[in-house]
Amino acid sequence: MKKKFKKIFIIGYNKTATSTLDALFSYNGWNSEHKCKDWAIDEKEVFSDQHPQFTNFFDFKKLSNKYPNSLFILNLRKLDDWIMSRCGHVVFNQAAQSIKNNIRPTGQVWAYPSIEDIAFDTKCFFEINEELKVRYIKFVKEKIEFWIEERENYYTDILEFFKDKKDKLLIIDVNKNWKAFVADHTMENYESLPGDRMAASNRDSLVFVKEMGVSGKKKLDNYMSTHKSLAKKAMDEVLSEYPSWVKGSVLLHDDRENKKFLNIYKNNFKEQN
Repeated sequence: MKKKFKKIFIIGYNKTATSTLDALFSYNGWNSEHKCKDWAIDEKEVFSDQHPQFTNFFDFKKLSNKYPNSLFILNLRKLDDWIMSRCGHVVFNQAAQSIKNNIRPTGQVWAYPSIEDIAFDTKCFFEINEELKVRYIKFVKEKIEFWIEERENYYTDILEFFKDKKDKLLIIDVNKNWKAFVADHTMENYESLPGDRMAASNRDSLVFVKEMGVSGKKKLDNYMSTHKSLAKKAMDEVLSEYPSWVKGSVLLHDDRENKKFLNIYKNNFKEQN
């Protein structure tokens, strides 16, 4: 297998198939690192798992200048699907471990509100009354509003930066047949394409679920159902302020701008349409 680049930086957000991208390169002999902070850039070849709390998104500019024989992959996903996936990124793990170990939840994390923090009561983690729902939705709405604005600005910055070095950026929609597309553009005679990998945040929690009794599983199902419905309500309220097509946007909100940039960069949008 021949590698076409010395370094590959996967600069799309987390919850956009970063685990599967990591697997694609690892399975084919690349020294790949899936980590949200402190990338070992001098030691590894492929890097993924952008995370807003730890990763400086705009380092891609410095990395591009420092590593001329490198490729940047902007991995994308429909806005509403991405938001819902992010909202559930950590909450499943926290809830499963809290139920199994009969402990109170940890504090607020980047992806979702701790019930403890917004209820001011450490005993009501799984007892979400109407007043608490209002606080919960308010918190999640603030998160989503920030994510949408940050996403639009981040994508625009990437697309503008690489315009005069278009061969250094590959754009993929991870809801389309993207694995062979990425492999064909990054290596020759690759060996295998991985299946879709489970979200990294959920993997360990499945062990806890298997060990739960019937009552524990029911409690978890009820909590996750409530969390999902509240997160969706929050998302729908935020997106109601945007034109209807924005929720299904994969790249930018303006389709004219999308077409302009997709005509510049290699991507799997046109090939699949």
